[in-house]
Amino acid sequence: MVKIVDSPKGIEGQGFFATSFDKVIGLARANSLWPLPFATSCCGIEFMATMGANYDLARFGSERLSFTPRQTDLLMVMGTISKKMGPVLKQVYDQMAEPKWVLSVGACACSGGIFDTYSVLQGIDKIIPVDVYVEAADDFGGAVRHYEVPDLVRVAAPIYLKFTVRNAPGLYPSGGHIQGLVESTSRERVRRASIGVGMLKRYGLA
Repeated sequence: MVKIVDSPKGIEGQGFFATSFDKVIGLARANSLWPLPFATSCCGIEFMATMGANYDLARFGSERLSFTPRQTDLLMVMGTISKKMGPVLKQVYDQMAEPKWVLSVGACACSGGIFDTYSVLQGIDKIIPVDVYVEAADDFGGAVRHYEVPDLVRVAAPIYLKFTVRNAPGLYPSGGHIQGLVESTSRERVRRASIGVGMLKRYGLA
């Protein structure tokens, strides 16, 4: 029998729910989630750090990782998901029992990140529903964090860097009715790219 707990007190509207962080922590402690880490690359390594004493994921009761979908509540997708990997991820999601949640961690899982290529899925929400997105804040450059640009170029050049605007509104179908939106979005992309170039100049790489 599946037990559905009541949500904590908060403000609810169409497509959103707001409450305090303390209440969310209390809900997690009272009703522990069993996560399944679906990690393919970098963000999977960062997730491992949360299992250590410094961040102590166990205080939320979620230290019990499971690698069988039938015994998990939370699917944590971390890293680049190729289009060939997409059907595997969808199968894992379908095998999970209700209620279930999906946490998309990092720019690559959320939007493809710097891998804007034919072989990479541009966001896992194209194949499975996502409940929570965890991505770098726009102030840090969205898909590419500016302070990482010099190391990326130093190690992987020649490389293609993607300066995107997270949660940008759709620009299609194109037309004069959205000209202002297109121009403002383009200016923001150029601004972020110029910050990246500035970082390269600072470290003598441009």
